Amino acid sequence: MNAILEDRLRAHFREQAALDVLEDPDPRAVIDRAQAVPAPLPSPRRRPPARGTARGLVLIAGLAAACLLAVVAIVATRGDGDKVGTNDDPDPTTTDQPERRPATTAPDATSTTVPETTATTPAGPAASVRSVVVAPLGVLGWWDGRHWVAAWDHQPVPLLGGEQYQLTRIGTSRVTVTGPAPTTAECVDERPIVRLDAFAGDVDTVVGVTGVADIQPRPVTVLDPAGYQDDAVAALASVGIDDPAARPKLVVRTDLDGDGSDEVLMQVERIADYGTLRPEAGDYSAVFLRRVVGGEVRTLPVEHFVADMSGEGPGYIVLSSVVAVADLNGDGRMEVVLDSDYYEGSNTVAYELAGNGTLVEVMGTGCGV
Repeated sequence: MNAILEDRLRAHFREQAALDVLEDPDPRAVIDRAQAVPAPLPSPRRRPPARGTARGLVLIAGLAAACLLAVVAIVATRGDGDKVGTNDDPDPTTTDQPERRPATTAPDATSTTVPETTATTPAGPAASVRSVVVAPLGVLGWWDGRHWVAAWDHQPVPLLGGEQYQLTRIGTSRVTVTGPAPTTAECVDERPIVRLDAFAGDVDTVVGVTGVADIQPRPVTVLDPAGYQDDAVAALASVGIDDPAARPKLVVRTDLDGDGSDEVLMQVERIADYGTLRPEAGDYSAVFLRRVVGGEVRTLPVEHFVADMSGEGPGYIVLSSVVAVADLNGDGRMEVVLDSDYYEGSNTVAYELAGNGTLVEVMGTGCGV
């Protein structure tokens, strides 16, 4: 008889499972009524009640222990199938809906929106200054707040027209003028040029600076060249030029770097034909910087050129002239501007005082072949 009852119960539960109308029996209640308690089962998550009409179970009194164990086995099998979590789930009321976990995947490096770090502009007066330097031959270049930019590198010129320029040259007073927008010079390299009225005519080179409040924070004084004749002879000898009768053409004194100690610029030359600048034997041109280094006066060459009459040289002489001393970027230090003329063209070049005490070329322009 026990076998008959067991078969009927199994058939009954199979039918209810197929119809999906059987309520989940309480495993703990069944186990409590069992004569023998099986090993503990994992606690399934609670889920919403099954849809449909619930039917009661008819329990037959005196059901054999074997039948009860069969019921427990069936219930355990259905409970394992409903699990979606683990026993250590901290939320006992969670239903068996799919877990929603926050995304932990790092964003793709190619789609990041983090802005790039920009370089920091150095502190000091030059950090907020953007100045442009011009001369009759064209735009020399500009200071971008961190670096010198030479116009002959074919960079776009940061000028729109209407800028105010302070004009200066050795031996003259400063004036302020308004400049037009840059155009292209009719020259071999077609470099940019600002055509100021002050540049018109046959005059010495005038340098214009825009964007600097005071282009000459310290005096620039022209001295009597006769007092530097011996210095000129010694300076020429240091670069291999022998001229005991040398006499400077121009001597300028100023404090370039504002350290309280003056520097002297000395222009020395011997040119037979200033009209064509075609070289003759003995022609030379040189510019020197004299400054105090370690308590001693030292003379350093800036530019020098000697005529080569051997037929192996360039066949021309370059005449270097000091044309202006001015602060070209607003940092309180003054730069030196030289003209270099030869029979087929000219250059205007700006030099700054480097840390080693020499004058180093930073930008320039020119026209010729």
